[in-house]
Amino acid sequence: MGRWFAVEVVEHNRSVEHNTISTVINLCPTLQLTREGNSTIRLHWNESAGELVYKFRQPKAGHPGFWVSVGSQKGSLAERHDVSFSGTVLVMKAVSSHTVLTFCPRSQHKVYTVLMSRKRRLPYDEMRGVNNMLKRRGLDGLVKEMCKGAAASNRGRLAAVALLLVLQFVSGWH
Repeated sequence: MGRWFAVEVVEHNRSVEHNTISTVINLCPTLQLTREGNSTIRLHWNESAGELVYKFRQPKAGHPGFWVSVGSQKGSLAERHDVSFSGTVLVMKAVSSHTVLTFCPRSQHKVYTVLMSRKRRLPYDEMRGVNNMLKRRGLDGLVKEMCKGAAASNRGRLAAVALLLVLQFVSGWH
């Protein structure tokens, strides 16, 4: 739980044979994970363009790495883009420095993974280790790297396109 930075989003695609860095995005979203009660988890995604708030429940106490979405998302990004995630989240890895969440939507075939770090940057060998783990599990894809430069800033048209790409992969928006 606590505060994290989204340093990578991987869109899983069966036509990709290995993880390929396709874009470096000049955004650095912050994520806040909090527990509400015994079985509810709240994920608050915040970036310069707005915010999304997800709620999940852990249906079985013995499976803390399996979350099921509850209700629709709240926040300015959900309102402006009419996006909603419904499905499950698998905690693929959770260590002190980073966490890996894989989002598996019910109604769409677009599975994606978010690599979260306690700091704005995660060492290369740790990122490579996560990507190798995803590959071993058959989750290759297109990688969107974030938090590479300074904090999120607006650089005209490029920033707007990057934001739309992040929204598409994180929220399942088409």
